[in-house]
This record gives sequence, C-alpha cells and structure tokens, in this order.
Amino acid sequence: MKFLSLLFAFLVMPEMSFGQIPLNFNHLTSDDGLTSNLTSCLLKDSRGFIWIGTDAGLNRFDGNYVKTYIHIIGDSTTLINNKILTLFEDDRHRIWIGTSVGLSILVPESSTFTNFIKLNAGKDSIELKKGVLAINQFEGKIYIATIDKIIVTPSDTLLFSIAVENLTSKNDRPPYFLPNNTITTPNAIWFLASTGLLCLVNGKTLHNWDHNPEDWPIFKNKWIATLLNDGDSVLYYTTFQFPGIYAYRPATKVLDSIPLSNVPDIWTLSLIRLNNNELLGSTWRNGIFTLNTNSGKSKFYAPVIGNPRSLSSNHIEQLLLDDQKTVFLATDRGLDYFNPAQPQLKIVDLSSIILENRNVAIQEDTHGKLWLGTQNNGLYAYTPGTGNIEQFTLPGKYNRIWSMNFEQGRLLLGTDGGLATFSTTSNQFKSLAGQIPDTFQKLTTHSSTFIFKDLLGSHWIAQFPYNLLKYNFQTGEFISYSPNDPI
Repeated sequence: MKFLSLLFAFLVMPEMSFGQIPLNFNHLTSDDGLTSNLTSCLLKDSRGFIWIGTDAGLNRFDGNYVKTYIHIIGDSTTLINNKILTLFEDDRHRIWIGTSVGLSILVPESSTFTNFIKLNAGKDSIELKKGVLAINQFEGKIYIATIDKIIVTPSDTLLFSIAVENLTSKNDRPPYFLPNNTITTPNAIWFLASTGLLCLVNGKTLHNWDHNPEDWPIFKNKWIATLLNDGDSVLYYTTFQFPGIYAYRPATKVLDSIPLSNVPDIWTLSLIRLNNNELLGSTWRNGIFTLNTNSGKSKFYAPVIGNPRSLSSNHIEQLLLDDQKTVFLATDRGLDYFNPAQPQLKIVDLSSIILENRNVAIQEDTHGKLWLGTQNNGLYAYTPGTGNIEQFTLPGKYNRIWSMNFEQGRLLLGTDGGLATFSTTSNQFKSLAGQIPDTFQKLTTHSSTFIFKDLLGSHWIAQFPYNLLKYNFQTGEFISYSPNDPI
C-alpha cells in the first residue's frame, strides 16, 4: 500500500476559537454500564469523579469504569430513589443527591446513604415527596429547593429550617422552583423559579419579581431557563421566550440581549464559559452552540448521521466544564464528553513525496518543523505553518533512513550507510564513520528501528530483528546485546 498521506497531531492553542475546530465526542451509555441513557444532571467532585444522575439511578465515572448506585427495596442504606434531579458536593465532600421523592447524602468512600423523605424544621415537618430540585452552599450553609420552598441547614449540624416559602404569583398560580439550577455570587445565592429569578442577598433577604426594591432589570423576566455566573461581574441567563442570551451586570444594572443566529424557538438549558471569548450552551432540541461574546456570532452543532464521534443527541440537559477543559454533556442518549484543548488531528497531503511501501521516521525540531526520513529518498522537511515541503538528498546508502533522533539542532540518523548527523539549521550532512569505532560502525550499517537517548547520555539503538546497541559519544564506549547474551 502506498503511503500517499500522513496523519499528524497539532496542539490547539488555548485562545483558538472553539468554532474553528472539529468536535470529536466520546460517548458513555448503558452499554458501558450506565444505569440509563436518560441523563439529567452532572457533578465533578473534589476527587475527580464524574457523577451522573439518570432516571434509573446514580453513576460514578472515573474516566474508565462506571460504578452504579440504585435503590434496593427494603434496604434503607441505599439510594432513596432512582430518579435523580440534582447533584451537589459540600465543603465536607459529601455528595447530596436530590431525587423525585427525597434527599440522599453519600459520605466519600462509602456506599451507605443517609436518606430523608421529610425534613424536620423546628415545629414543621417538610415533605419531600414532590422532589428535591436544587442544592447549593453559601457561607457555610446548605440551601435546598423543593417544589415550593427553600430549606437551609448549617453544613456541620444538619438542623433544617425554612428560608423561603409562601411565594406568591401575580396570576394567582403558585410558583415553583426549577430543577438543577442554582448559583452563588459574592453576596447572594440564586435560584430559578417559574416566575423568574430569586435570590437571597446575604443568604437571607429575598429578592424576586414580587420584591424588587432596587428595581433590578434581571427580575423582570419570567420563565428563565438557565443562569450562569461568569465570574467577571456578569450574569448570563436565558428564557423560554427569547432565542438568545441575556447579559446582566449587577454593579451597573445594565441588561443586554444577544440573539442567536437564525434558529427560532431556542430553549437553552445550560450555559458554561468555554474560554475568554466564548460561551457554550445546550438546548432542548437544537444540540449545542457556541456564542462569541465579543462579536455576537454563534455556531450550532448537531448529531451527524454516520459519524460515531459526533454529538449523540439534540437534547442536552446540562453542561459541565472541569479544570482540564473537558466538557461533559448530559443527554437523553447517555453522557457525551470532549476536550477542545486537546490535540486535534490534521491530514497532511504528502502525495508529492515518494514514500514507497515503508514506514517513515518522524522527528520534530525546536521550531515545530517536522523531519521525515524515507527509505530511498533521504530527508524531507515539512513546515506546518506554511505547508512547505523540502527534500534533502543524502550520499549513497545514507539515503536509506531507518530511524532518527533529534537533539540540540541536529538529527542523528540510522541508515544503511551507518550513523550520520544532519543539522536542521544549516542543512549540513555528516557521516560519523570517521569518529566512531569501526566495529560499532559496522554494527549500524543495517536497519535500525529506533534511536533513544537516556538520561545518562547514552544512545540506545534497536536493530532489526533482535540486536540492541548502547553507545556513548563522549566516552566512545559501546555494548552490543544479542538474544544469545545471558544478560
């Protein structure tokens, strides 16, 4: 088979636009051990585990394997219910699991859950049978949103009290909290409700559409679908009515709107800050999108039929970005994840080079130029930035290159003519036949499959089919190992 092209990997620079690079998704489904493909919420804990809530149990993913947790009838130490609505890790590294009928708390390195079907709050008993929808921590206290209440407890005592109840609505319909959506800012904790945003300033004073003493514009929208604290004095949020994103600056009370490109009826369910210039959003039925907050340009990504590395679904409930820049997506077809900061593959067309039927030795110099050693045509240099290809013909048998090692501006070549060097700066070729022992030179005049320099300065040269050479250019000492040697 002729090698008409080679596959090279190039690092994507941190500031490179997400919309300019291909997305290659990995997928985790019930075939890989998930309790269900219908995933609803995500959490990455302080130990690096990814927790995945589904409609049929809880899953912990370590990057390779899935550990599952499910409710077992008659066992009160198991998960209280299999339908997971929200996940949270507190300052004691406990995992809080909000389910459709109650609350479970899991202590690290334990498989035993502490479960609550109802919470005792002083004289009140709060039923959780309608679900625990959102959990967060603010100034040492855990805040829990049920269908119509916010409950608070110090994280160290688990003594519960009611922080918010008896919300009103201008249309006399009782408002309710939305699942898996809560953030904190320096002086407040925020929740999403059917009547819009709700925040507790200093964890106590209620601000919402019905109580807006400072006339904040952010409280005038209803049916807010997602909220993002950008960490740069900006709150981004979306509504079910507007096909775009709102940007609100609490310090100045300035509210801006950014429409998304040519896609009506967008329901954005989750937002994350992808890099300095871009937000990434997930939608109810339109896949995911990026939005450049400087230019206002957006780009959508959807599943591609026949491409197993594309997005698996158009419906994504939640996005999660970890400190390694990996993006996790909770979809209705399992967990998708990718990392745009990892090396991307680029096809380099080398059809103009006669590579024959052999593999090609490749080394990269300090300037990013790639050097290709061929079997009969010497050296080629490929410059990724320009696409320029140069050929360097070597003398006689040195043209047949088997292996290379780059160090300090020169290539050490293993060829049919023996060892030689080639300067990647001056393009000067030099045979080493005159400066290495004749015995060692003769050992290197046939196929060397690899050259490696160890930390002590010795070069190891693997030779087809069985020999191994060790040589130190400073001392001139060498050892030849063969299969017959006792060592």
